[in-house]
Amino acid sequence: MNQISHPKDYFELIEQIDFIANRLDLKIHPQCRIKKFEKQLNKFLSPKYNPWKDSNFNWQYFFEGIRDIIEICFICQQFSEKFPIKLKNTWDILMGGKPTPESDNNTHPRNIQFQLYFTSKLLENRFEVEIEEPDILFSHQQKKFGIAVKRLKSERKVKERVKEGVKQIEKSGQPGLVAISFDQLIQAKGWETIPSNYIFNKSIAMKILDKTLLKYENIILGQLKNHCIGYIGFLKVFFVKENSTEIIIDSAEKWVAKENDDGSSFDFIKSICNRISK
Repeated sequence: MNQISHPKDYFELIEQIDFIANRLDLKIHPQCRIKKFEKQLNKFLSPKYNPWKDSNFNWQYFFEGIRDIIEICFICQQFSEKFPIKLKNTWDILMGGKPTPESDNNTHPRNIQFQLYFTSKLLENRFEVEIEEPDILFSHQQKKFGIAVKRLKSERKVKERVKEGVKQIEKSGQPGLVAISFDQLIQAKGWETIPSNYIFNKSIAMKILDKTLLKYENIILGQLKNHCIGYIGFLKVFFVKENSTEIIIDSAEKWVAKENDDGSSFDFIKSICNRISK
């Protein structure tokens, strides 16, 4: 579903991150990407400043900051209650990295971010979750299943990343799925401009995700061996209206079953999706 927001809304999310960090005695370095984004947000909202007239304003930096704030705040909310020790143990990595993925050779912080973000989505839907190999274990219908999470940055790496995830699932000994983020593959610059009068009446993210999965489905399904029962496609896209501060954020998530003789993978994944949608 489309979410329309204004940049000032993100100050509240930053305050929540600060509050949870202080409560757990976690340090936020003043030069980390979260704090750098906060400075840019202040600049963006300055009364006499117009980013549309500033040719040097870094829009990619700005939108990647929004993504980080949304996801890290959600992680803090879920993990501070259920896995505070895990949040503490991964905090320095989570807070690391450069402001934009394309300028960062260290992919570990954002890989951890996607892993913890996806875990948080399971926690929000009241699944029993463990932070174990392959990356996440969750319980459904009194059985345990694994999820290996992968972020794509290059079209050339689709097969390789999915294959890595399948190996993780095989090594864990649990049936599972590979969760794939297409964010950077689809919106490499982090955002897209749309006309100021444009109105979304349906999920644009789901439309894009469906088209993307159709493009790569043979590659992905061709790697799903043995214990791997399917995959999850995930996409979050950002749009800004021309000459406006109005931001549209749209997310889509699709669980796809590997074909098998008895249809058990399909039935299982359908039951998860039914639970998530309630």
